[in-house]
Amino acid sequence: MSNDAVEPDCMTVLRMADVTRSYGARDHRRQVVRGLSLTVERGRIVCLLGPNGAGKTTTVKMASTLLLPDSGEISVCGVDAIRDPFRARRYLSLLFGGERGFYARATAIDNLRFFARVAGVPCRLIETRVHEALERVNLLDKANERVETFSRGMCQRLHIARTLCSKSRLVLLDEPTTGLDPQSALEVRDLIAGLRDEGAGILLTTHSMPEAEVLADSVNVIREGRIIAVGTVHELSERLRIDGVGMYMDFDIGDGDHDEGMRRLAALPGVRGVDASSHGGVWSFNLICQGGEPDLERVREAAGLPSLRRLGWRPATLEELYLALLRTDDNGHVDHVGHVKHGGELTGGNADEPAEGEAA
Repeated sequence: MSNDAVEPDCMTVLRMADVTRSYGARDHRRQVVRGLSLTVERGRIVCLLGPNGAGKTTTVKMASTLLLPDSGEISVCGVDAIRDPFRARRYLSLLFGGERGFYARATAIDNLRFFARVAGVPCRLIETRVHEALERVNLLDKANERVETFSRGMCQRLHIARTLCSKSRLVLLDEPTTGLDPQSALEVRDLIAGLRDEGAGILLTTHSMPEAEVLADSVNVIREGRIIAVGTVHELSERLRIDGVGMYMDFDIGDGDHDEGMRRLAALPGVRGVDASSHGGVWSFNLICQGGEPDLERVREAAGLPSLRRLGWRPATLEELYLALLRTDDNGHVDHVGHVKHGGELTGGNADEPAEGEAA
């Protein structure tokens, strides 16, 4: 059976319903995914966002049939992926990225030929698809070179080529641009968008908020194994009742207690979060606001900066909405702890979250 076969539920390429998964010994199991439900439709990119240890990679592995859930339902193009994983795999491609997943001493073209056969591509189409895929990812001139000579960015593009060869209905991408330089990451994002435009349904995990904002048709935010919010950036803004973001700037004229100033800013009525950064002696503040922007004099007083300047007002970014969501508990209460960037490094947040390696 080839990948070109039509399944009865072909528009919904992935459906996960009330899925759970635990790890550990029988008496000390830890639940990593808890009652998770999501769907991916053809021609759409669904982005799964969450801190380290939230269950993203475990979710992707269950969707790919590499892991069995403890309970729940998973279907790929209408195929029960739990009862019939071999059939379900005919309709999906999985990209973990990096140098994993290829035979390093084999050439790029030989790798693609092999994986095309494994994916069930008809023999008469393999050479044409492999050639077209290498051309699409700009690796045709490297077709006869060993994969062990490829850079990380080239390997990522070869992963996309593998997906192009199989023409999979469902594409699972787990942090595909991690570790890439900006130009390589841009090339991979363009290829991912191309897969969506050709009709593939894509489940994407990433820690890059700008990447998610550019690519995602819908965002699922996961925290401690549960989906806590679903929607577009605009829909998430409405759910959180975020009206916008006030932008402020001042020159740092001393070593004042900026952390205390941030705490006072976060306590202002209507402020849902504070993002501050220090670059070259200049302090910049963003106030994520609900119910309108606070009076400028109140902001100056709270920050302890009498000469603070207002730069403007804008819609909230996905990163700001994401951080606000993670600071919202199950009862809708918000922890207003701010984040401070010093020279571009983000501090605070989820540094103490357990790594997701256990889920691997």
